Amino acid sequence: MPTIETGLFVTMVIIGMSFMFFTLVKKLGTISFLFRVFSFVLFLGLALFLTIGYDVATTTTTTTEALNSNDSIVSLDQTTTEIFIADTEGSVLGWIFFGLAMFNVVLFFRNMFGGDSEQEDGNREFLPNGWRR
Repeated sequence: MPTIETGLFVTMVIIGMSFMFFTLVKKLGTISFLFRVFSFVLFLGLALFLTIGYDVATTTTTTTEALNSNDSIVSLDQTTTEIFIADTEGSVLGWIFFGLAMFNVVLFFRNMFGGDSEQEDGNREFLPNGWRR
């Protein structure tokens, strides 16, 4: 059963969402393209891992020491896995992350091919009567 650690999963979701929302709120020029590509890669990676069947889980290993029958100290290891997102729930979430990745691609191409109004306003010239062309 392959797993992704919960901390890595949450970190990737937080970074991807923050980059996506940050570029929606602020116009950053070239940096917004980089943030959108990075957000796309993070969401696509999450979508692939979840649809393939990976679990999102936390693994904890506890080591205890005990005495055996010869009165010598023996280390006992106990590993527990707490599943945050099971592989059966992962395909639905994988498609949601795939949709977020495609949303970033649409925003990327919209800004690249002239959909950004701030860049269009910066390229306009003032006419003598105060109007912009």
